[in-house]
Amino acid sequence: MLDRRLNINAAAFYYEYRDKQLRAKFVDPIFGPLDRLQNVPKSKIKGAEVEIAARPVNGLTLSAAATYLDARVKSYLG
Repeated sequence: MLDRRLNINAAAFYYEYRDKQLRAKFVDPIFGPLDRLQNVPKSKIKGAEVEIAARPVNGLTLSAAATYLDARVKSYLG
């Protein structure tokens, strides 16, 4: 845009997961804190991101970026 002096990139996404596996911590009485896989029956993530780069004059680039995330676990036993 504007003779290649302004770039705008944007993305939006929505994911729904079933039986997602995450790495979780648990405390073993002998070895202390350990990692294990934990099942999350239902979860979702939605979000958006935007990036803007402007070049008002040669040799100067101004940039900004923003991200929005909304992650929720819909059901979990643990």
